[in-house]
Amino acid sequence: MEYNRMVAYIYTYKNDSKAQNNGFAKIEVKQNILRLQVKIGCNGDDKLPYSVYLFYRNQERICGIKLGEMEQGKGEFRYVNRADNIEDSGTGFSDIRGIYICRENNYSLVYASEWDDLGFSTEKIGEPEIEEPLLETESIDTGEVSEVTDAATNAIETLISRREKVFVFSDDDLYDCVEIAPEDIEKLPNTNWSLRGNTFLNHGYYQYRHLLLGKTGLNNGCGYFIGVPGCYNRRERSTANMFGFNSFKFSMKGNVSVAQFGYWYRSLDY
Repeated sequence: MEYNRMVAYIYTYKNDSKAQNNGFAKIEVKQNILRLQVKIGCNGDDKLPYSVYLFYRNQERICGIKLGEMEQGKGEFRYVNRADNIEDSGTGFSDIRGIYICRENNYSLVYASEWDDLGFSTEKIGEPEIEEPLLETESIDTGEVSEVTDAATNAIETLISRREKVFVFSDDDLYDCVEIAPEDIEKLPNTNWSLRGNTFLNHGYYQYRHLLLGKTGLNNGCGYFIGVPGCYNRRERSTANMFGFNSFKFSMKGNVSVAQFGYWYRSLDY
């Protein structure tokens, strides 16, 4: 996992209304180790513990992964653990979109920060759904799953087929590439719609006036990716990884006279 380092400012949410800044979280991911330090203003007479969560998004729902509890009466919390599988949740830091702190199952007062610009609402906090494992004797009807996957694939293929192909890479690891805009994301399967509010994606678009959509995995089964134009350097790599774009490929595109130019990209969900 790539190196990330950031500071997130934490705000008070009272009955779902955002109020004043009340602290910060320092976050570092290095060599697959997540280090987190949280400091918030806290009433020393308050003897009830506060639980600390990192959260990811599932559609519009905010799903928290509990890291631990602040010491009673204090507003400081430290955490060190693996970054690729936080608290054995199956979720890595690249999918984390923010942090919130509250008393257990009490959302009238919450301290929170989000860094994907999609907003935070205590009304959207919900437990992640955990599917019960099927017994070996149960049969699985895959017909409905196949139909959903086919519909998602058709939506992506339709968008690619309606655009002129552009040749931006010297090999065919990423191929059948077309240029799109942020508003085209809504034409993709809805599992990708949260990218419309991705700060890194929008910054790249407004700087270079296009995004890239294409196929990957030519020899191992077809997949799809979305790419954000940019330059390869340490600072941009850290920002790209923070917003879920963990891969980079240099481009041979001739009309961009920028050193180290290429595309930060990630796979589409479908």
